[in-house]
Amino acid sequence: MKKSVIAIVTILMTICLVSCQTATSNSQTEETSTSETKQVQTKTTGEDISAWLKYWADHPNIYLQDIYYCSKDKMIIADSVGVLVYDRQEKQMKYAIDLREIGCQSFDSDRIKTKIKVSEDGETLIVYNQKGTAIDSKIYQYGLESEQSDSKPTVLKVSKKLKEKDDTFQNIKKENKNRWKDQFDQFCDEKQMKEFNKKQEDGAAFTSEHAFVWKDADGKNNTSFFAKQDGDFYLYTRQGRDRKIVAEKILWDGTQTVNTKLPDVEYQGKDQREKAVYEYLKDKGDKICSDDTIHVPFLDIYKIVEKEDIVKVYGSFWTEGYYRYGNILKSDCGGCESGVIHLKKENGKYSVTKMEVAKDGAEFAPSIRKMCKDEPSIAEKMIKEEFPDEIKKKNLVEYVNRNHLDIDYYQDDGWDLQELSFDKTIASGYDLSLGSYEKDIVINDADRDEKNWLISNKKISFPQGAICSISIKNNAKKQRFVNISEDEIRDFIDIIENEDSQEDVMKKQEDNILDDFYGMETEVVYLTREGEYRVFHISSVGADYHCLTVYADDKENFSKEINMINQDTKKKAEFSWIHSKQLTKILKSWIGWNDTTIDQLKAVKSITASWQGEEKEIKFTKKQLESFKKILNSEQEVRGEMPETEYYLKCTLEDGKEIPIGLSCYGEIATEGHYYTLDKSNDSDSEKAMKVIREALRQ
Repeated sequence: MKKSVIAIVTILMTICLVSCQTATSNSQTEETSTSETKQVQTKTTGEDISAWLKYWADHPNIYLQDIYYCSKDKMIIADSVGVLVYDRQEKQMKYAIDLREIGCQSFDSDRIKTKIKVSEDGETLIVYNQKGTAIDSKIYQYGLESEQSDSKPTVLKVSKKLKEKDDTFQNIKKENKNRWKDQFDQFCDEKQMKEFNKKQEDGAAFTSEHAFVWKDADGKNNTSFFAKQDGDFYLYTRQGRDRKIVAEKILWDGTQTVNTKLPDVEYQGKDQREKAVYEYLKDKGDKICSDDTIHVPFLDIYKIVEKEDIVKVYGSFWTEGYYRYGNILKSDCGGCESGVIHLKKENGKYSVTKMEVAKDGAEFAPSIRKMCKDEPSIAEKMIKEEFPDEIKKKNLVEYVNRNHLDIDYYQDDGWDLQELSFDKTIASGYDLSLGSYEKDIVINDADRDEKNWLISNKKISFPQGAICSISIKNNAKKQRFVNISEDEIRDFIDIIENEDSQEDVMKKQEDNILDDFYGMETEVVYLTREGEYRVFHISSVGADYHCLTVYADDKENFSKEINMINQDTKKKAEFSWIHSKQLTKILKSWIGWNDTTIDQLKAVKSITASWQGEEKEIKFTKKQLESFKKILNSEQEVRGEMPETEYYLKCTLEDGKEIPIGLSCYGEIATEGHYYTLDKSNDSDSEKAMKVIREALRQ
């Protein structure tokens, strides 16, 4: 035991000195698909959702939002931002559902479709994604009846997650058969719609693509569609009893506006020839795109040939216009051209003189061979290869992250949503920054230093600047972005700045820390007023002690430790300690800390494992479960932190409780608050059991 303790003390000392790069190399980035719940960066209000949907309705492309339910009491519309429930009696948008929160946003996609269905009584709504005929997400259930009555839409939360075999799902699905009809087919020949149809032809009226069929109190079928006419919104209904068409004005308060303005795009490379091509294509696209659209060039350059001051750039050049809708970059215009761009160099600067592009149809291949007669191998490559999607994705990820945009997808017209699933890094490739705030949270005190972390009168002071994101992990839970309020972040800063900075903590408090070890790591991505990104790293070890270090986050000085300026001693501090129960409490609340012993795990029923950043649903066989329990029975608790977590497991117990644990490749187990190592006296059996578990995790 004594040797183990010495080794653990060494590890603890290393925590405070190790670089962020080492600290983050073993953390896995959480990737979510359109079928998994997404984390929302900031708290979304019903007004936000209503404002986005109204923005779309005020600027319709072809159609307005479709109706997903209608009755004498309510009308429900939706699109890729969310769902709105309009109360026809109270004349207001009453409830909202944030579809961004659950990743069900595929409304005009190619293969994946978001389905919204409402029970016939109008009390239950379900949302899910469908790929072909297969369910491609969880099925989310919402209750639509509430006692709340607010002048602003109330955001509804998921009340239950259903399975496909559940009666609720099956019944609602059956009730929604043949509810949608083509709006044009239903109303185009109606004499009563003659004036409206004329306005639609003139561009003064718009409609939903589909009409919705619903039953009135007499059991007669009514057919309704959503419309905009002369700037106002209406619900048009053909009544089942007399086929009379009535128009009800929809009172849609639009006091809140949305910010659709996107930052301009800029070339980020160092090659001045590529920069000239980039800016030429961008300027060309800017002339045909709308004001709220950014025009992004994507370059797949095969070869650059430069002779004296004449340059030829061979490649495929994709240009695409995007506008923002909610958390999606939607394609507005653009296309791909293969060819040769000619440059000239004057006074050290390059400019485009002409662009040769391939012809369409049967002339495509011959025209490329003619353009590339001096480079026949490039010509054949240009003819055969399609433009790589990864180039587009990489450029858009970089653009979104560089500008701190709360955008999760891009979508080319008519295609599926493409997730921007690279690490949401700020500058250089950290996987510690798994998200960013829509609005950077700024520290505005006038007397703050512009760029330095200071220690003055034993108090640590942040520089003037803004917190961009915060993530946290421990040995049982992988690193994840934490969604917290501005007030919580300000409390967090106040806690750190009001505690005394300390030295030599490990020598004085070694036993206390080992007895109370919890080993959390928190990463704060920070932008100083000087425009420099920094990572504020907190190692929370135990007994309410926290070690604070600062690192650079840029390509030139990636993971370089930045010293704090200690004005008390006139020395630069590599790191600092603070002792704070408040900081322990707030960090534990962020990670959802739940102190767990290994005895609680012995009633394990099923396991979900995360390995190399991939979430896997693993149904352990009887043999695998027995092996896992055999490992649990072979563990002995030791003091300190597990050296390395390779697998993150979420164990579901027989009572339904979920417990996270970390498992090393050698069989050590970490729960929140405890660390266990294999009993070497039972080495043979436990190693065999560990081999079975490894095979299960890597299957």
